[in-house]
Amino acid sequence: MKYLDMLTHLGIGSAHPGGFAFTLKMLDTIPLQPGSSILEVGCGTGRTACLLAQKGFQVYAVDLRPGMIEKAKKRSELQQVKVDFAVGDICRLPFGDNQFDLVLAESVTNFADASAAVSEYYRVLKPGGMLYDSEVIRLHDVTGGIKDELVEFLGIAQLLSAEEWGAILEAQGFTDIRLSVSPMEELSAQDDLNHPDEHQIVSEGAYIDASVWHTSLTYTDMMDQSRDFLGSAVLVGSKG
Repeated sequence: MKYLDMLTHLGIGSAHPGGFAFTLKMLDTIPLQPGSSILEVGCGTGRTACLLAQKGFQVYAVDLRPGMIEKAKKRSELQQVKVDFAVGDICRLPFGDNQFDLVLAESVTNFADASAAVSEYYRVLKPGGMLYDSEVIRLHDVTGGIKDELVEFLGIAQLLSAEEWGAILEAQGFTDIRLSVSPMEELSAQDDLNHPDEHQIVSEGAYIDASVWHTSLTYTDMMDQSRDFLGSAVLVGSKG
């Protein structure tokens, strides 16, 4: 079973470094006016999108995986919030130009052609709109096969340094670029205790599916092996 299949089956809503605690911390730093229009790309099961809708924003969200969007729609119904969810490719977003005040990505752009995706983020933002993108990054060059094994296992398209991310944002037209780099923050049981996901939707039979747990254990093992050269970064840029 592939990594993203495992996340879909388990309905995990915050499978990025630092978990939901990191999401809350990042959202607190984003200057948004009431009623702002937000696009979350790679929204997964919709946990962040539904939180933003609860706060009164106009929220749109896309994910490439229909199974994720199905669970995201069920979550929005349970939480009684309005989010416009759609299946969509972040390299070919199904929106016109200049539509959103904010594009938000949480450990998503690594799974696509980064330059193509960032170009699309820029296109759909309004002039003056902001990109906030948190991604796993490479802290330094690595020899040996562990990096290639990690890239293949996760199904990501690249594992870039902070400098390489900054260059991509600049090349696609973003200005006022800021990058905040941190050591890798692993997901922890403490995050689940402090921020339980009351609307997590697990696929039938997932908890007794050996392939789900094999993939989960492999992920934990590979991240442990890779921790010395991995970090996370929040990438911030403005359109025009």
